[in-house]
Amino acid sequence: MDNKKQISQYGKLFEYLKDPDMRTKEMGEEVMEVTGALFSGVSFREMSWKNIRFVECDFTGSYELKLARLENCLFTGCRFAGLFSFGLAKDVHFSNCVVRGNADSALYTDKGSTNVVFENSDIQSLAADIETWGSLVMDGEAKYINCGVKWFHLSGGEKLDIERCRIEQSIIARSGIEVHPPVTITDTELLGTTDMVSSYMSSLTMRNCTVGVLDLKQAHVSGDVLLEKVVGERIDLSVKSARNVTVRNCTLKATEDQKFSFEIASDSTDQLLLQDCNFGEVPVAIGPGGWLPEDVLQAAPRNSLTRLIACKLSSLDSAYAFSKAISIEGCTISIADFSNSRIGNLQIQASTISQKLDLRNTRIQSHSIKDLQPNQYRQVLLEGSNIKQLSS
Repeated sequence: MDNKKQISQYGKLFEYLKDPDMRTKEMGEEVMEVTGALFSGVSFREMSWKNIRFVECDFTGSYELKLARLENCLFTGCRFAGLFSFGLAKDVHFSNCVVRGNADSALYTDKGSTNVVFENSDIQSLAADIETWGSLVMDGEAKYINCGVKWFHLSGGEKLDIERCRIEQSIIARSGIEVHPPVTITDTELLGTTDMVSSYMSSLTMRNCTVGVLDLKQAHVSGDVLLEKVVGERIDLSVKSARNVTVRNCTLKATEDQKFSFEIASDSTDQLLLQDCNFGEVPVAIGPGGWLPEDVLQAAPRNSLTRLIACKLSSLDSAYAFSKAISIEGCTISIADFSNSRIGNLQIQASTISQKLDLRNTRIQSHSIKDLQPNQYRQVLLEGSNIKQLSS
Protein backbone atom coordinates (compact mmCIF):
# COMPACT_ATOMS: atom_id res chain seq x y z
CA MET A 1 0.00 0.00 0.00
CA ASP A 2 1.11 3.55 -0.68
CA ASN A 3 2.65 5.72 2.00
CA LYS A 4 -0.23 7.62 3.51
CA LYS A 5 -0.59 9.88 6.50
CA GLN A 6 -1.76 8.11 9.66
CA ILE A 7 -5.34 8.87 10.63
CA SER A 8 -4.06 10.00 14.04
CA GLN A 9 -2.50 13.00 12.24
CA TYR A 10 -5.84 14.27 10.92
CA GLY A 11 -6.56 16.60 13.82
CA LYS A 12 -10.26 17.35 14.25
CA LEU A 13 -11.33 14.59 11.85
CA PHE A 14 -9.49 12.09 13.99
CA GLU A 15 -11.11 13.47 17.14
CA TYR A 16 -14.53 13.15 15.54
CA LEU A 17 -13.85 9.51 14.59
CA LYS A 18 -12.73 8.74 18.16
CA ASP A 19 -15.67 10.62 19.70
CA PRO A 20 -18.79 10.44 17.48
CA ASP A 21 -20.92 12.14 20.12
CA MET A 22 -18.67 15.21 20.07
CA ARG A 23 -18.87 15.28 16.29
CA THR A 24 -22.67 15.19 16.40
CA LYS A 25 -22.76 18.06 18.89
CA GLU A 26 -20.40 20.22 16.82
CA MET A 27 -21.48 19.45 13.23
CA GLY A 28 -24.81 17.63 13.49
CA GLU A 29 -25.63 15.12 10.75
CA GLU A 30 -23.43 16.74 8.12
CA VAL A 31 -21.46 14.31 5.95
CA MET A 32 -17.79 14.14 6.91
CA GLU A 33 -15.08 13.24 4.38
CA VAL A 34 -11.82 11.49 5.17
CA THR A 35 -9.37 11.41 2.24
CA GLY A 36 -6.07 9.57 1.79
CA ALA A 37 -5.70 8.31 5.37
CA LEU A 38 -3.98 5.20 6.67
CA PHE A 39 -6.05 3.39 9.29
CA SER A 40 -3.43 1.30 11.09
CA GLY A 41 -2.03 1.20 14.60
CA VAL A 42 -5.03 3.05 16.08
CA SER A 43 -7.97 1.31 17.70
CA PHE A 44 -11.59 2.25 16.95
CA ARG A 45 -13.78 -0.01 19.07
CA GLU A 46 -17.48 -0.25 19.97
CA MET A 47 -18.38 3.13 18.48
CA SER A 48 -20.93 4.18 15.88
CA TRP A 49 -19.95 5.97 12.68
CA LYS A 50 -22.55 7.69 10.52
CA ASN A 51 -22.57 9.87 7.40
CA ILE A 52 -18.88 9.50 6.53
CA ARG A 53 -17.23 9.36 3.12
CA PHE A 54 -13.86 7.58 3.05
CA VAL A 55 -11.90 8.38 -0.12
CA GLU A 56 -8.74 6.47 -1.12
CA CYS A 57 -8.02 5.36 2.43
CA ASP A 58 -5.99 2.29 3.40
CA PHE A 59 -7.12 -0.05 6.18
CA THR A 60 -4.64 -2.54 7.65
CA GLY A 61 -4.36 -4.40 10.95
CA SER A 62 -6.26 -6.88 13.06
CA TYR A 63 -9.50 -5.78 14.69
CA GLU A 64 -8.26 -2.23 15.18
CA LEU A 65 -11.55 -1.34 13.51
CA LYS A 66 -14.27 -3.06 15.54
CA LEU A 67 -17.37 -0.90 15.37
CA ALA A 68 -20.75 -1.26 16.99
CA ARG A 69 -22.54 0.38 14.05
CA LEU A 70 -21.83 1.85 10.61
CA GLU A 71 -24.56 3.81 8.86
CA ASN A 72 -24.86 5.75 5.61
CA CYS A 73 -21.15 5.49 4.79
CA LEU A 74 -19.28 5.31 1.49
CA PHE A 75 -15.84 3.82 0.92
CA THR A 76 -14.55 4.79 -2.52
CA GLY A 77 -11.15 3.80 -3.87
CA CYS A 78 -10.19 2.33 -0.48
CA ARG A 79 -7.98 -0.68 0.21
CA PHE A 80 -8.42 -3.33 2.89
CA ALA A 81 -5.95 -5.95 4.14
CA GLY A 82 -6.64 -7.40 7.58
CA LEU A 83 -9.48 -8.08 10.00
CA PHE A 84 -12.22 -5.45 10.28
CA SER A 85 -15.63 -5.54 11.89
CA PHE A 86 -18.22 -2.93 10.90
CA GLY A 87 -20.84 -4.06 13.40
CA LEU A 88 -24.46 -3.43 12.43
CA ALA A 89 -24.15 -1.89 8.96
CA LYS A 90 -26.92 0.12 7.33
CA ASP A 91 -26.62 1.66 3.84
CA VAL A 92 -22.89 1.06 3.40
CA HIS A 93 -21.33 1.16 -0.06
CA PHE A 94 -17.86 -0.02 -1.09
CA SER A 95 -17.10 1.41 -4.54
CA ASN A 96 -13.93 0.77 -6.58
CA CYS A 97 -12.28 -0.75 -3.54
CA VAL A 98 -9.50 -3.35 -3.29
CA VAL A 99 -9.78 -6.18 -0.76
CA ARG A 100 -6.78 -8.45 -0.32
CA GLY A 101 -7.21 -11.68 1.59
CA ASN A 102 -5.29 -14.36 3.43
CA ALA A 103 -6.07 -16.78 6.27
CA ASP A 104 -6.03 -13.87 8.75
CA SER A 105 -8.06 -11.48 6.63
CA ALA A 106 -11.81 -10.84 6.76
CA LEU A 107 -14.41 -8.08 6.69
CA TYR A 108 -17.41 -8.58 8.98
CA THR A 109 -20.90 -7.17 9.38
CA ASP A 110 -23.44 -8.24 11.99
CA LYS A 111 -26.84 -9.89 11.60
CA GLY A 112 -29.50 -7.36 10.74
CA SER A 113 -27.21 -5.38 8.44
CA THR A 114 -29.00 -4.04 5.34
CA ASN A 115 -28.03 -2.54 1.99
CA VAL A 116 -24.34 -3.42 2.18
CA VAL A 117 -22.98 -3.20 -1.38
CA PHE A 118 -19.61 -3.92 -2.98
CA GLU A 119 -19.46 -2.43 -6.49
CA ASN A 120 -16.71 -2.32 -9.12
CA SER A 121 -14.33 -3.78 -6.56
CA ASP A 122 -11.30 -6.09 -6.79
CA ILE A 123 -11.56 -8.88 -4.18
CA GLN A 124 -8.74 -11.40 -4.22
CA SER A 125 -6.67 -13.63 -1.97
CA LEU A 126 -2.94 -13.97 -2.35
CA ALA A 127 -2.71 -17.70 -3.18
CA ALA A 128 -4.78 -20.58 -4.57
CA ASP A 129 -4.47 -22.68 -1.38
CA ILE A 130 -7.99 -22.69 0.11
CA GLU A 131 -6.56 -22.54 3.64
CA THR A 132 -5.17 -19.09 2.87
CA TRP A 133 -8.30 -17.50 1.41
CA GLY A 134 -9.82 -14.34 2.83
CA SER A 135 -13.50 -13.87 3.66
CA LEU A 136 -16.28 -11.34 3.41
CA VAL A 137 -18.40 -12.46 6.35
CA MET A 138 -21.56 -10.45 5.80
CA ASP A 139 -23.95 -11.87 8.39
CA GLY A 140 -26.78 -9.61 7.22
CA GLU A 141 -27.54 -8.56 3.63
CA ALA A 142 -24.81 -8.27 1.02
CA LYS A 143 -24.76 -7.38 -2.68
CA TYR A 144 -21.84 -7.65 -5.10
CA ILE A 145 -22.13 -5.73 -8.38
CA ASN A 146 -19.59 -5.81 -11.20
CA CYS A 147 -16.84 -7.13 -8.95
CA GLY A 148 -13.84 -9.29 -9.76
CA VAL A 149 -13.44 -12.04 -7.15
CA LYS A 150 -10.75 -14.73 -6.96
CA TRP A 151 -9.95 -17.30 -4.26
CA PHE A 152 -12.38 -15.85 -1.71
CA HIS A 153 -15.26 -16.73 0.60
CA LEU A 154 -18.35 -14.64 -0.21
CA SER A 155 -21.40 -14.63 2.00
CA GLY A 156 -24.59 -12.79 2.74
CA GLY A 157 -26.03 -14.36 5.84
CA GLU A 158 -29.56 -12.98 5.47
CA LYS A 159 -29.58 -12.10 1.75
CA LEU A 160 -26.98 -12.52 -0.97
CA ASP A 161 -27.17 -10.91 -4.42
CA ILE A 162 -24.44 -11.19 -7.06
CA GLU A 163 -24.79 -9.24 -10.31
CA ARG A 164 -22.45 -8.89 -13.31
CA CYS A 165 -19.42 -10.26 -11.46
CA ARG A 166 -16.47 -12.37 -12.54
CA ILE A 167 -15.79 -14.93 -9.83
CA GLU A 168 -12.97 -17.45 -10.01
CA GLN A 169 -12.47 -20.52 -7.80
CA SER A 170 -14.41 -19.25 -4.78
CA ILE A 171 -16.78 -20.35 -2.02
CA ILE A 172 -20.26 -18.82 -1.99
CA ALA A 173 -23.07 -18.83 0.59
CA ARG A 174 -21.53 -21.04 3.25
CA SER A 175 -23.92 -19.94 6.01
CA GLY A 176 -24.65 -21.42 9.40
CA ILE A 177 -27.60 -23.72 9.95
CA GLU A 178 -29.61 -21.02 11.77
CA VAL A 179 -29.65 -18.70 8.73
CA HIS A 180 -31.14 -19.55 5.33
CA PRO A 181 -30.62 -16.54 3.03
CA PRO A 182 -32.15 -16.16 -0.44
CA VAL A 183 -29.29 -16.25 -2.96
CA THR A 184 -29.54 -14.63 -6.41
CA ILE A 185 -26.75 -14.74 -9.01
CA THR A 186 -27.35 -13.00 -12.36
CA ASP A 187 -25.29 -12.12 -15.45
CA THR A 188 -22.18 -13.51 -13.77
CA GLU A 189 -19.17 -15.50 -14.95
CA LEU A 190 -18.17 -18.27 -12.54
CA LEU A 191 -14.76 -19.69 -13.46
CA GLY A 192 -13.13 -22.84 -12.09
CA THR A 193 -15.09 -24.46 -9.26
CA THR A 194 -17.77 -22.49 -7.45
CA ASP A 195 -18.12 -24.23 -4.09
CA MET A 196 -21.59 -24.10 -2.52
CA VAL A 197 -21.23 -27.52 -0.86
CA SER A 198 -23.29 -27.95 2.34
CA SER A 199 -24.50 -24.35 2.15
CA TYR A 200 -27.79 -23.23 3.70
CA MET A 201 -30.24 -21.16 1.65
CA SER A 202 -33.92 -20.34 1.58
CA SER A 203 -33.73 -20.21 -2.23
CA LEU A 204 -31.25 -20.11 -5.09
CA THR A 205 -31.83 -18.28 -8.37
CA MET A 206 -29.24 -18.20 -11.15
CA ARG A 207 -29.90 -16.48 -14.49
CA ASN A 208 -27.72 -15.70 -17.51
CA CYS A 209 -24.55 -17.15 -16.00
CA THR A 210 -21.60 -19.11 -17.30
CA VAL A 211 -20.04 -21.69 -15.01
CA GLY A 212 -17.05 -24.00 -14.95
CA VAL A 213 -18.06 -26.37 -12.16
CA LEU A 214 -21.02 -25.47 -9.94
CA ASP A 215 -21.02 -27.72 -6.88
CA LEU A 216 -24.10 -27.82 -4.64
CA LYS A 217 -23.60 -31.24 -3.07
CA GLN A 218 -25.44 -31.59 0.26
CA ALA A 219 -26.75 -28.01 0.07
CA HIS A 220 -29.82 -27.34 2.20
CA VAL A 221 -32.44 -25.27 0.35
CA SER A 222 -35.68 -24.74 2.24
CA GLY A 223 -37.42 -23.26 -0.81
CA ASP A 224 -36.91 -23.37 -4.57
CA VAL A 225 -33.93 -23.63 -6.92
CA LEU A 226 -34.06 -22.00 -10.37
CA LEU A 227 -31.29 -22.19 -12.97
CA GLU A 228 -32.15 -20.38 -16.18
CA LYS A 229 -29.93 -19.70 -19.19
CA VAL A 230 -26.85 -21.16 -17.50
CA VAL A 231 -24.03 -22.36 -19.76
CA GLY A 232 -21.18 -24.43 -18.41
CA GLU A 233 -19.20 -27.63 -18.05
CA ARG A 234 -20.53 -29.32 -14.91
CA ILE A 235 -23.43 -28.74 -12.53
CA ASP A 236 -23.89 -30.89 -9.44
CA LEU A 237 -27.32 -30.26 -7.91
CA SER A 238 -27.15 -33.19 -5.51
CA VAL A 239 -28.70 -31.08 -2.80
CA LYS A 240 -29.55 -32.45 0.61
CA SER A 241 -33.02 -30.98 0.29
CA ALA A 242 -35.02 -28.53 -1.83
CA ARG A 243 -38.68 -27.88 -2.54
CA ASN A 244 -38.89 -27.35 -6.31
CA VAL A 245 -35.88 -27.47 -8.65
CA THR A 246 -36.24 -25.93 -12.12
CA VAL A 247 -33.49 -26.02 -14.75
CA ARG A 248 -34.55 -24.16 -17.87
CA ASN A 249 -32.81 -23.19 -21.13
CA CYS A 250 -29.44 -24.42 -19.89
CA THR A 251 -26.56 -25.78 -21.96
CA LEU A 252 -23.64 -27.95 -20.86
CA LYS A 253 -20.55 -28.89 -22.82
CA ALA A 254 -18.96 -32.32 -22.53
CA THR A 255 -15.66 -32.69 -20.68
CA GLU A 256 -13.38 -35.71 -20.77
CA ASP A 257 -12.72 -36.08 -17.04
CA GLN A 258 -16.27 -36.06 -15.65
CA LYS A 259 -18.45 -39.17 -15.16
CA PHE A 260 -21.54 -36.96 -15.08
CA SER A 261 -21.69 -33.34 -16.14
CA PHE A 262 -25.19 -32.79 -14.78
CA GLU A 263 -26.24 -34.55 -11.60
CA ILE A 264 -29.14 -34.15 -9.22
CA ALA A 265 -30.60 -36.17 -6.37
CA SER A 266 -34.26 -36.05 -7.33
CA ASP A 267 -35.25 -37.94 -4.19
CA SER A 268 -34.24 -34.84 -2.20
CA THR A 269 -36.70 -32.57 -4.05
CA ASP A 270 -40.47 -32.29 -4.10
CA GLN A 271 -40.57 -31.53 -7.82
CA LEU A 272 -37.89 -31.45 -10.50
CA LEU A 273 -38.31 -29.82 -13.92
CA LEU A 274 -35.75 -29.81 -16.72
CA GLN A 275 -37.05 -27.84 -19.69
CA ASP A 276 -35.51 -26.83 -23.03
CA CYS A 277 -32.04 -27.91 -21.92
CA ASN A 278 -29.33 -29.01 -24.32
CA PHE A 279 -26.89 -31.39 -22.68
CA GLY A 280 -25.56 -32.73 -25.99
CA GLU A 281 -23.02 -35.47 -25.30
CA VAL A 282 -23.04 -34.69 -21.59
CA PRO A 283 -24.06 -37.65 -19.37
CA VAL A 284 -26.94 -36.75 -17.02
CA ALA A 285 -27.74 -38.43 -13.69
CA ILE A 286 -31.12 -37.97 -12.00
CA GLY A 287 -31.86 -39.90 -8.83
CA PRO A 288 -30.02 -41.41 -5.88
CA GLY A 289 -27.67 -43.33 -8.15
CA GLY A 290 -27.44 -46.32 -5.83
CA TRP A 291 -29.27 -49.06 -3.94
CA LEU A 292 -32.34 -47.97 -1.95
CA PRO A 293 -32.85 -49.68 1.43
CA GLU A 294 -36.14 -51.49 1.93
CA ASP A 295 -37.33 -49.18 4.72
CA VAL A 296 -37.04 -46.24 2.34
CA LEU A 297 -39.01 -48.06 -0.35
CA GLN A 298 -41.83 -48.80 2.09
CA ALA A 299 -42.40 -45.06 2.66
CA ALA A 300 -43.97 -42.68 0.19
CA PRO A 301 -41.36 -41.08 -2.09
CA ARG A 302 -40.60 -37.46 -1.40
CA ASN A 303 -40.32 -36.67 -5.09
CA SER A 304 -43.85 -36.17 -6.38
CA LEU A 305 -42.84 -35.37 -9.97
CA THR A 306 -39.72 -35.45 -12.11
CA ARG A 307 -40.37 -33.94 -15.52
CA LEU A 308 -38.17 -33.50 -18.60
CA ILE A 309 -39.58 -31.36 -21.42
CA ALA A 310 -37.91 -30.75 -24.80
CA CYS A 311 -34.42 -31.69 -23.60
CA LYS A 312 -31.56 -33.11 -25.63
CA LEU A 313 -29.10 -35.49 -24.01
CA SER A 314 -27.09 -38.55 -24.91
CA SER A 315 -27.36 -40.52 -21.67
CA LEU A 316 -29.93 -40.33 -18.89
CA ASP A 317 -29.01 -42.34 -15.79
CA SER A 318 -32.07 -42.51 -13.57
CA ALA A 319 -31.40 -45.95 -12.13
CA TYR A 320 -32.77 -46.51 -8.61
CA ALA A 321 -35.18 -43.60 -9.02
CA PHE A 322 -37.89 -43.34 -6.35
CA SER A 323 -40.72 -41.04 -7.43
CA LYS A 324 -44.49 -40.77 -7.54
CA ALA A 325 -44.31 -39.74 -11.19
CA ILE A 326 -41.71 -39.33 -13.93
CA SER A 327 -42.63 -37.70 -17.23
CA ILE A 328 -40.45 -37.45 -20.34
CA GLU A 329 -42.02 -35.19 -22.98
CA GLY A 330 -40.64 -34.20 -26.36
CA CYS A 331 -37.07 -35.20 -25.49
CA THR A 332 -34.26 -36.61 -27.61
CA ILE A 333 -32.20 -39.23 -25.72
CA SER A 334 -29.79 -41.92 -26.85
CA ILE A 335 -29.80 -44.10 -23.71
CA ALA A 336 -32.29 -43.94 -20.81
CA ASP A 337 -31.74 -46.09 -17.72
CA PHE A 338 -34.60 -46.47 -15.22
CA SER A 339 -33.45 -49.86 -13.92
CA ASN A 340 -34.07 -50.87 -10.28
CA SER A 341 -36.48 -47.97 -9.80
CA ARG A 342 -39.74 -47.59 -7.90
CA ILE A 343 -42.09 -45.27 -9.82
CA GLY A 344 -45.78 -44.55 -9.33
CA ASN A 345 -46.46 -43.42 -12.89
CA LEU A 346 -43.99 -43.33 -15.79
CA GLN A 347 -44.89 -41.44 -18.95
CA ILE A 348 -42.67 -41.16 -22.01
CA GLN A 349 -44.45 -39.18 -24.70
CA ALA A 350 -43.39 -37.76 -28.09
CA SER A 351 -39.78 -38.58 -27.26
CA THR A 352 -36.96 -40.34 -29.05
CA ILE A 353 -34.85 -42.90 -27.18
CA SER A 354 -32.70 -44.11 -30.02
CA GLN A 355 -30.41 -46.80 -28.57
CA LYS A 356 -31.59 -48.28 -25.27
CA LEU A 357 -34.42 -48.04 -22.73
CA ASP A 358 -33.51 -49.96 -19.58
CA LEU A 359 -36.37 -50.87 -17.21
CA ARG A 360 -34.87 -54.00 -15.67
CA ASN A 361 -35.97 -54.79 -12.09
CA THR A 362 -38.19 -51.73 -12.04
CA ARG A 363 -41.58 -51.59 -10.32
CA ILE A 364 -44.09 -49.21 -11.89
CA GLN A 365 -47.71 -48.85 -10.80
CA SER A 366 -48.87 -47.39 -14.12
CA HIS A 367 -47.21 -46.27 -17.31
CA SER A 368 -47.71 -44.79 -20.75
CA ILE A 369 -44.69 -45.29 -22.96
CA LYS A 370 -45.46 -44.36 -26.56
CA ASP A 371 -43.67 -45.32 -29.78
CA LEU A 372 -40.66 -46.98 -28.13
CA GLN A 373 -41.09 -50.60 -29.10
CA PRO A 374 -37.83 -52.56 -29.49
CA ASN A 375 -36.38 -52.70 -33.00
CA GLN A 376 -33.10 -53.42 -34.74
CA TYR A 377 -31.68 -50.11 -33.50
CA ARG A 378 -33.21 -49.85 -30.03
CA GLN A 379 -33.00 -52.21 -27.07
CA VAL A 380 -35.84 -52.27 -24.57
CA LEU A 381 -34.84 -54.22 -21.44
CA LEU A 382 -37.71 -55.42 -19.23
CA GLU A 383 -36.18 -58.38 -17.36
CA GLY A 384 -37.22 -58.48 -13.71
CA SER A 385 -39.67 -55.60 -14.07
CA ASN A 386 -43.44 -55.77 -13.64
CA ILE A 387 -43.90 -54.40 -17.17
CA LYS A 388 -44.60 -57.16 -19.66
CA GLN A 389 -44.88 -54.94 -22.73
CA LEU A 390 -44.84 -51.27 -23.59
CA SER A 391 -47.85 -49.23 -24.56
CA SER A 392 -48.63 -49.42 -28.24
